[in-house]
Amino acid sequence: MIAQEAQQAESAKQAKLKAARDKVATLQQSDPGSAALVQAESELAALEGELVTGLKPVKLAPRRRGGGGRGRGRGRGQGGK
Repeated sequence: MIAQEAQQAESAKQAKLKAARDKVATLQQSDPGSAALVQAESELAALEGELVTGLKPVKLAPRRRGGGGRGRGRGRGQGGK
């Protein structure tokens, strides 16, 4: 039963990867240099990286006052000064 679930998960990953590759190929043909193409290529790179490393990509927060990045505080200014 666990082997079936693992196989289903693997086939779902392969399906997502194929769909992302198809989307990039279509956008390269129809609208090269667009923002949608860059986004599709980014998604494809994230899926390929996840397949190779087994790690999900880290989404960085927008840079705000002291709160951006990977756990750099909560944006509370200069430490209460």
